[in-house]
Amino acid sequence: MAQCGNELLAQPEFSTQGLLRQFNVAVVCTTDDPADSLEHHAALGRRADPDTCVCPTWRPDQALAIEDPAGWNAWIARLEAAAGTSVTTWAAFWQALEARHAAFHEQGCRASDHGLERIYAADWSEAAAATAFDRLRSGQALEPGPALAFKSALLERLAVMDHARGWVQQYHLGALRNNNSRLRRQLGADSGLDSIGDFEMARPLARFLDRLDDSDRLARTILYNLNPRDNELFATMIGNFQDGSVPGKLQHGAAWWFLDQKDGMEAQLRALSNMGLFARFVGMVTDSRSFLSYSRHEYFRRLVCNLLGNDARAGLVPDDREALARLARNVSFFNARDYFGLELGRLGLSSLGRSEGHVLQNLHQVARRLDDALSDPSHRPATLAGIGVDEAEKLRHQQPCGLWRCGAGNQLFAKREGLIVASGQRPGTRRQIARCRRLGCDLQRSMKARRGVFPLLKL
Repeated sequence: MAQCGNELLAQPEFSTQGLLRQFNVAVVCTTDDPADSLEHHAALGRRADPDTCVCPTWRPDQALAIEDPAGWNAWIARLEAAAGTSVTTWAAFWQALEARHAAFHEQGCRASDHGLERIYAADWSEAAAATAFDRLRSGQALEPGPALAFKSALLERLAVMDHARGWVQQYHLGALRNNNSRLRRQLGADSGLDSIGDFEMARPLARFLDRLDDSDRLARTILYNLNPRDNELFATMIGNFQDGSVPGKLQHGAAWWFLDQKDGMEAQLRALSNMGLFARFVGMVTDSRSFLSYSRHEYFRRLVCNLLGNDARAGLVPDDREALARLARNVSFFNARDYFGLELGRLGLSSLGRSEGHVLQNLHQVARRLDDALSDPSHRPATLAGIGVDEAEKLRHQQPCGLWRCGAGNQLFAKREGLIVASGQRPGTRRQIARCRRLGCDLQRSMKARRGVFPLLKL
């Protein structure tokens, strides 16, 4: 098995770029510290017509890591080297950050990301922040009150900087990190010793957003909660600051980390669907360092389709297949494309989006399989989307379709425009129903049939 795995990894399809192509990734946004050189981004930026664009993401968490003055000052030294300037004062500190922010923008960065326990929104002043900076630079720790005020000053000024360049700011909130002291001494920080925290969210978050909104300096913002108790809190908080300047300007971000699983994803989707405007949702953002984790996007799409399909089946939304497909398509790709405004690689540049084009291309290739199957009486579906066989045969001439048979040998599935639109079976077997989904389906079928069919094409 190890030899087989090594042989696969040696193939071009399983290189980093090969995996990105297989998953049809149009753009990757890496996580980068302000002190990072971005030399690799510069090299990637020189590629002509890349399949996947690679952009940096501004992640200034180290600027707020003041609990360890020695470590913080070591980071300041790295920042000085990257910015090519001396950082000895509060003003010089911001000049260096501004220089790096501009350099990130030049390399295609259009988003920041912050991993915080909670939002810091205490009252602060420039004079007090400058005093706290001097104390930290001298290696002295801050008392809790001044430390909170200093972090609040940093966070607000960083947000203003993002707004000035038209970036999207993201906040991943609620992780309680490095909980096991013994293992941290052995393994170091950020070694998996983290869990869900129960920090206060509502008041500081509202205060932070209100200050920025009141001064017309609130950037497009995505809020990610780690504690599931905060789903409805975040979903309603974003509604306070939508101003109509950008569709869905504030977003309740997709489930992440411990919630990045079926129950957690569905809870976030339900909260947003109930409390907000689901049609503007920018969907799944893969917060991962693994190139094999992109499959979670397909997992997410299936859950979105299940949500829409189940609501339609229950009569909660109109059973309009075209409208539901368009909504799922937008949530899965196009909303994020338009919201972030990132430069896309070739995999995302067609008028439909490269991903949709890829599906349609595959459907053209399998269209003949449907023609052949519908012409064979032994394989002909008894029903197709609730219509008769004659109407079903007309359907094959209207759009590219594909036909799949399950392992049991009886159940047939027809696919039209990337949608599972119908199911049938040989005469004499029990009829199975397939509900319309975009890149996903909730098939009411036997366990025997379920084992045999996965007729989905990847986007």
